[in-house]
Amino acid sequence: MQFKNGTDVAMLNACSNVIIGEKLYDSNMADLRRGFEQIADKRQDFTPEEMEPICGIPADTLREVAARLCPCRETPSSSGGMGVSQHTHGTDNAAA
Repeated sequence: MQFKNGTDVAMLNACSNVIIGEKLYDSNMADLRRGFEQIADKRQDFTPEEMEPICGIPADTLREVAARLCPCRETPSSSGGMGVSQHTHGTDNAAA
């Protein structure tokens, strides 16, 4: 997705909002993760509709990517190299 420069965290939070809101995560793993409920609560306000004007990606596209492309894998994962943490918002991106 091509988002506005510097708005990657808003885009990632919108995707997290969909994944959490539609319960597209492994609930067993979420139960094991300390603080998952706090993370879920913080993502409630980051709807794709709210983030669309910020990151420049249509809400429907954010929903499509989050709900239909990411979790469709049997074992979805996300990874990044050292460059992720070296970016201006790198730590925030990794946390998101």
